[in-house]
Amino acid sequence: MKNILFLHLESISNQTLRLFPDAFPCVRALRARSVVFRNFFASATSSLMAIASVWHGNSFELDHATALDRVMPAGLCRNIFSMLSDCGYHSSVACLNMNHPAEGTRICIWPENLEPVYGTDAPADLLARLDSITGAGPFAVYVWNLVSHVEQHDAESDAAATLADRFESKYRQADWLVGEIVSLLETKGLLDNTVVVLMGDHGDDLWTHGLKGGFLHAIEPYATVTAVPMSIYLPGTQPYVYAGPAGTVDIRNTVLGLLDCRDDEPFPDAGINLLIQKNRMVFSQNLLANQAGSPSSSISKAYAAMNEDYLLLAGRQGLEFYDHRLDPSNSCNLLNFFAPGEGGALRFIPPDGFGVPHFNEIFRRFPVHARHMNDAFIALRSGLASFVEKKNSYAEAPNRFPLSCLAAFNRSGSQDFSFACAVPKRSLTARALRAARRIGKRVLER
Repeated sequence: MKNILFLHLESISNQTLRLFPDAFPCVRALRARSVVFRNFFASATSSLMAIASVWHGNSFELDHATALDRVMPAGLCRNIFSMLSDCGYHSSVACLNMNHPAEGTRICIWPENLEPVYGTDAPADLLARLDSITGAGPFAVYVWNLVSHVEQHDAESDAAATLADRFESKYRQADWLVGEIVSLLETKGLLDNTVVVLMGDHGDDLWTHGLKGGFLHAIEPYATVTAVPMSIYLPGTQPYVYAGPAGTVDIRNTVLGLLDCRDDEPFPDAGINLLIQKNRMVFSQNLLANQAGSPSSSISKAYAAMNEDYLLLAGRQGLEFYDHRLDPSNSCNLLNFFAPGEGGALRFIPPDGFGVPHFNEIFRRFPVHARHMNDAFIALRSGLASFVEKKNSYAEAPNRFPLSCLAAFNRSGSQDFSFACAVPKRSLTARALRAARRIGKRVLER
């Protein structure tokens, strides 16, 4: 029997790895030996919801609740650690929590019939605990290192002069622990018999989409928060890149498949086994389906659908559409260049100044790009509508997400995408304006 180890990277996204490449030598070394999931997205933008998606393999497990405080799983899918315990594994959770002395460490959704959650603020104690856990028999261990959470405090990061230095210090400490754990397994001769899942729970967004009450995550599921690292070290398997869309909800069934542990009561909306199945798209949310928004913090309920190229977000003000590969911070809502067309399609609207060279190069010379956006938009909106309807079935009437938002385009900030603001019409020839109008009509035609 192979062992299984989950390494939970707190508040670390793909963007984090790109911005601080030198802070993650151990993470990069492990990923170089693993199956790397290039288009992996967190199923939620807060830790507890993400953990529930891993342990229960679906994003509906907590949706019945109106708040995350002391929420209990609905039991739609059994906790993977309960299942592995029944299969003969020693199941446990170990947390490095710098706030542990004051608050203790408790995870309300951890099964009460399993060994209690272990928490400490001392890395040496955590490593000693892992040494003990991995001493005999097959083990299934979830390690949650909270040091990289913005509210965690330690002497090294608190002494940093700049905010960036403070975050980098936290990231280096998180990476160091990954290296120490992998080294521990190698020293004991266990790594070659251990599947290692390395995953980010969510990222942090430094208010690029508004202050949001000061929160860095739990905000709407933009790619800054949802695009996270995920890899699986599989002993005896050559590393490769999995390019299809994948989500946190897929980890459970993928791991169960790897360990030949069967789920006899499958839930129809559970995640898939990524090594034998493929998603057309994956989904994310920021609040529970039955949870109300927070007007005081300007955080409203939102859902998103993602494929390999695009992210479609539905919020209270309507739809937003982003190319998450070219625009990982989701700064340019592509719907600023389109209007609703017939049959749910997009209708390209050439702005004043359509002849400006760079914009012209993308949309006029290569209209295939706009057609690709249109096809992706139609598919993502259809999938997102079905997903939201399922979510609403778990919510009381006042807390249901209005389906009308899936028919509206969010035009907030659209004035910044008008060439009329930057390019006087008189600078454009009449011929160029006529050409812009003509091409706008046919740019989406096949």
